[in-house]
Amino acid sequence: MIRMRKICKSFQRPDGPRLDVLKDIDLDIEAGELVAVVGPSGTGKSTLMNLLGLLDRPDAGSYELADTSVAELPSDALARLRNRKIGFVFQQFHLLPRASAIENVELPLTYTDNVEDPEARAKAALRQVGLEDRMQHFPHELSGGQQQRVAIARALVTEPDLILADEPTGNLDRSAGEGIMGLFRELNTAGRTILFNTHNPELARLASRTLRIEGGSVAESTAPSPEWQEPRYES
Repeated sequence: MIRMRKICKSFQRPDGPRLDVLKDIDLDIEAGELVAVVGPSGTGKSTLMNLLGLLDRPDAGSYELADTSVAELPSDALARLRNRKIGFVFQQFHLLPRASAIENVELPLTYTDNVEDPEARAKAALRQVGLEDRMQHFPHELSGGQQQRVAIARALVTEPDLILADEPTGNLDRSAGEGIMGLFRELNTAGRTILFNTHNPELARLASRTLRIEGGSVAESTAPSPEWQEPRYES
């Protein structure tokens, strides 16, 4: 599903030379994997996620997503591919405070052509994350774990093949974080390809593979084959 070769990315410092964030990244992700991306803060994990999600472009290198070479695609073609293939989940939930759960989940469908009955799609996504009884609730009426599940439903509503999650449990307590990871395991078992950043080694062990990023490069790739526990959802 994902093939990166010699990917480089740097940023201009306001008062100094350019900062090399990613250096010659080679990366292969097969369809159906659940991959944890780990490493120290500032090592380039979020930059890598932005490149994978077509939110930014590399300075050099090649990137193929679902057999499509994306490095040279124009912005409008990137946006269409991103909306069709990728769902995003962030540490900050980014929910509209004055919109209900179902209205937040429906939002990506406004940018998708030829969607029949978007409300039905949003309801199905919320049921998939266990929030069928919270559809009309507003974000301030939901716990942190529930808000993150609304954000995951929003990522699922376009039926993407790939889900990218940047520190999805960073603002949650342990119980809620375990619930989110349980949900990711269920989605992965159902066929979704999922990559997530985390600083938590316990959560990383729930992945089928772990990538360690150090100094802007892939330092290690391991397959821990963890024991799986039934997911626990926060009420």
